[in-house]
Amino acid sequence: MQRTNLNRSHPGGLARTASSRRILVVLFAVCALALTVLSASAANILLVTNVGTNGAPDLKVWLEGMGHMVTQDQYADGPPDDGLFDLIIFCRQSNSGDYDDGTEPADWNAMTTPQIHTHMWTMRSSRLGWQTTTAQPTVTSTDYDPYPDLAHPFFVGITAADTNVFVDTTVPTCAANASALLPGTVALATYNAGANVQIFEIPINTTFANSAGASKGKRYGFLFDQTSVSQSQFTNLNANGLTILSNMVVASQSDPDFDADGMPDAWEQLYTNTNWQVWDADGDGTKEVVEWGFYALTINPDE
Repeated sequence: MQRTNLNRSHPGGLARTASSRRILVVLFAVCALALTVLSASAANILLVTNVGTNGAPDLKVWLEGMGHMVTQDQYADGPPDDGLFDLIIFCRQSNSGDYDDGTEPADWNAMTTPQIHTHMWTMRSSRLGWQTTTAQPTVTSTDYDPYPDLAHPFFVGITAADTNVFVDTTVPTCAANASALLPGTVALATYNAGANVQIFEIPINTTFANSAGASKGKRYGFLFDQTSVSQSQFTNLNANGLTILSNMVVASQSDPDFDADGMPDAWEQLYTNTNWQVWDADGDGTKEVVEWGFYALTINPDE
């Protein structure tokens, strides 16, 4: 039996026409979008807490209510295997002195797993080295500054006036001194005329203080916890604070997609997407969301 030639140039064969390619591309796109939704809907999260003092139950319940799987553990003898969790959140309900022995700081920092810290104690220069000092200011100020970059993914759903994240602003909370942040750290929410920092982002490959290695994954800070190991400010977060925290959890994942159009933010930023329904960056007649689904990572026409 003669085998049918599927090459495009074969005049009598089953040439791969533009329409058949479109169908295949759309099918791949649907599968990719479905996987994106499933993978983005739930994360396996570790709360670094002292479970002996009940950990951070309110934060745990809140995260579980959003569909995430949550484990509470202190990991006082070293970090878990890299990749075991999708996200690690350091809560105040843990003793920061458990994370400064030997190579522990460098081991935590070398993880590719994203990390969010809700307080500065484990981030001191004598701990994980996310700042250049051991000072831990506690503030009760309501003097919040305007967000310097409201377009940042952390602030999706937040307006310029929504700078306060607490229900009760008289309750003391920790903060970071702006002058003690590592070079390259991006301050995203400040108060007291920029002197204190509440929300920040540390770029990948940043060198930490006190020979604590370099960041190998996403590193965020949202400093809403109090000074006491037995207390948490999570229940004092207002709707704005919860929105920001939720956005940070989404952003911590590998390919965040804040406009939920099926294309990761990095892809959209690369090709300056404006409207996924009509957007066709390479002018080949195929919407970019379909090309992304087919993993046709090119701007060449007909590819």
